Amino acid sequence: TAYEIRPRDWSSDVCSSDLLAVHVSAVVNSVGMLTCLYDYPARTGVPFERETLDALADNPHIQGIKEASGDRSRIAMLADHYAGRIDLVCGADEDSAYFMDHGAKSWIGGMANALPKAHKGILNADTRAEAYAAVHPILEFIEAGRYIAKTKALLGILGVECAAVRGPLLPATQDDIDTLTGLVEKAGEWAPRLA
Repeated sequence: TAYEIRPRDWSSDVCSSDLLAVHVSAVVNSVGMLTCLYDYPARTGVPFERETLDALADNPHIQGIKEASGDRSRIAMLADHYAGRIDLVCGADEDSAYFMDHGAKSWIGGMANALPKAHKGILNADTRAEAYAAVHPILEFIEAGRYIAKTKALLGILGVECAAVRGPLLPATQDDIDTLTGLVEKAGEWAPRLA
């Protein structure tokens, strides 16, 4: 018996803005706690389009949105269009100063574990430019790929040994460690030893 194999049409399974807004509303309303949305379509598979955010903006349970889409133009759009309705949360370490300059008052960043002084400096308008200039090469290098492995290597360089990563991730290479060591030296006081 011959079987005809036909490719599946996935188009009907694509999450529309309306469906995403209905789903998010159902979840946050059932939990009843303040919530921060997470816009990282490369990881979640679904972007928070403007239509979705328009439908969610006045939900009293939605406090903010961690913007990590990689589309820098969204930072200003979110800050302008949703001011007073959805707080802008920095979700991209490399663009942190840009976020803060556009009104973000909070930052969810894994590198804060390794660079707390610099993160605090970037949050402060008086020290932002200096702190950001000092650590930007580190932020850029880590965000270029293998974020977790490189962040753990950075912690090790700064005195907190935690190089192990969960599978299937691999630890940072010696080249990564050497590069980070040089960048830490250049960052000076903004990347002090932690232990």
